[in-house]
Amino acid sequence: TVYETVDGGELPLLVFEPADGTRPAAGIVLFHGGALRAGSADGLAPHCRRLAARGIFAVSAGYRLLGQGAASIGDCVTDVRRAVERFRRLAASRGLDTSCLASGGSSAGAHIALVAAMTAPCGPVTAPDPGVAAVVALNPAGLDLLAFSPELRRTVEEQAGIAAGKAIEYSLIEFVRPGNPPM
Repeated sequence: TVYETVDGGELPLLVFEPADGTRPAAGIVLFHGGALRAGSADGLAPHCRRLAARGIFAVSAGYRLLGQGAASIGDCVTDVRRAVERFRRLAASRGLDTSCLASGGSSAGAHIALVAAMTAPCGPVTAPDPGVAAVVALNPAGLDLLAFSPELRRTVEEQAGIAAGKAIEYSLIEFVRPGNPPM
C-alpha cells in the first residue's frame, strides 16, 4: 500500500501479515537506512518477513530521500510521522491498538524514527505524540551530534540536510526525557 506525503506524492508501505490470517500480536513500522540519501522500503523487507512469521504485523516504509524529494532531514521526519499515522490506521483495522505498536528502523531510518517519536511536530502541538508505544532502533545515527568536533558537525549538518548550526535540533540526546516511549 502507500501513504501520501505533504506534497501530494505517494510513498510505499510494504505490508507483511502473520500467516494463515492469524490475528497479529503486535505491530511495527520500520524505516530503512542509507544516510537519508539511499535505500528503499525493500531494505527491511527481510526483517518484516521474519517478524510476520512470528505473529507480528510488520510494515517497511519508504520516505523521501535528500536530493530525491526531500530538501532536508525535516522532510524525512515529516514522512515518518505520516507513515506512522497510516500504519496506525492499518494496525487498527487488524485489531491492534497503539499500546501494541512500535516504530523503528536501521541507521538513518532509526534516527528519524526516534526524532519523530521524541519531538513534537512544528505548529500548535507542544508535546510529542509518538503514535506508538515503543521504538526499536537498530544502530541509530547521531545520538549526540553536539559531541562531534565542530568540523565533523558541519559535515554531518551538510550531508544530512540540517541547517548550519542546527545540529541540536536533531541530536537525540537532547530529547531524552520522562514520557518518551521505551526504546
